[in-house]
Amino acid sequence: MYLAETQVDARSSMKVTVACVEGNHHAFGAWLVASALTLCGCDVQYTGANTPTKSLIDQVKRFEPETLYLSLSLPIHVLPAIELVEVLKPLGIPVAVGGIPFSYCEDLISSVGADAAHESVSAALEVIE
Repeated sequence: MYLAETQVDARSSMKVTVACVEGNHHAFGAWLVASALTLCGCDVQYTGANTPTKSLIDQVKRFEPETLYLSLSLPIHVLPAIELVEVLKPLGIPVAVGGIPFSYCEDLISSVGADAAHESVSAALEVIE
């Protein structure tokens, strides 16, 4: 799917937060997802690289997104993601994760407890279609 082919409608005005978990300094994938979601009409809050866990939790509680997209670049980023999911699940905020670790281990999504995992920007955009 190409961005030029993406239809913008009322569903795409959803609020989303896109962040790299604490310790993840590789923000390019998260930036691509945030940019693509913005182009599709979403109200995007992009926190960038290495977002401290406590700060991200506080920000998500204030912004109240319909979905939180988390970027993980290395297996060591799984623990901060698990911590975030454990805190946010009771609040009813769906968490989608993406990054290289999920390409190598399909069972990782169940370990993290996320609602979805995306291997690409186009896969992340399918949520709003």
